[in-house]
Amino acid sequence: MKQKKTILAALALLVLTGCQSTGSTEAAAASPAATAVPAAESTSAAAVFALHSDSLVNGVWDDAIASVDDGEDMSPELDWPAVDGAAGYAVYMIDPDGGDWLHWLGWTSETELAAGADIGDYIGPYPPSGTHTYVVYVFALQTRPETLPGSFDAAGNAINDIRAQLDSAGTILAEASLSGTYSRK
Repeated sequence: MKQKKTILAALALLVLTGCQSTGSTEAAAASPAATAVPAAESTSAAAVFALHSDSLVNGVWDDAIASVDDGEDMSPELDWPAVDGAAGYAVYMIDPDGGDWLHWLGWTSETELAAGADIGDYIGPYPPSGTHTYVVYVFALQTRPETLPGSFDAAGNAINDIRAQLDSAGTILAEASLSGTYSRK
């Protein structure tokens, strides 16, 4: 009986800890500017910073960023605070529901990107049907890599693999992510 109580208490603690690390849907809807990469997702010791987008409202990406339906195939507006020591920022958008499909692969020294900013390769969301999640990641790097890791407009771009390649020389200073959905009409 004592062992059952211990196991139940441990499970309850795990559930509560998991809820705190991912946040509630109400909290995400109230604050669409995700500021941190969940601990379970990040393997880097890098700091986190706040990432914001006016193209994301209540957890839903604006139609303008999509390459289908009413979309304009414009990269989302983004802004974040400058990170001390950063030579620039690697920007990614990945669809984890589409097999880690890479929709955006870019480099910038700016910390404010207007909608449609041309900082690399971008193709907006185009889920075959239904709703997919699209996560934007921004990595503040000490040095600019010769090439950014990832296969543009293709599946198989696990963010932990990209992060490991970017940080192979310990160059990630900080990172942020912002997640939202887009639904095919």
